[in-house]
Amino acid sequence: REVDEVLLDHPAIAQAVVFGMPHPKLGEEIAAAVVLKPESNATEQELRAFVLERLADFKTPRKILILP
Repeated sequence: REVDEVLLDHPAIAQAVVFGMPHPKLGEEIAAAVVLKPESNATEQELRAFVLERLADFKTPRKILILP
């Protein structure tokens, strides 16, 4: 929930959901799927940097999928 809320604070994000993604050594790692607001633009790297400024590294999604 904490990561969801941080992602939703980004001005370009309309919807966000965080989930566990399989990892070969760790078991799971954090991933997220987001839908951008109309006319908004953001990259996965920009969104990861935004989260990393607000949360610890281990809470930052390793993969962010931007969905239509």
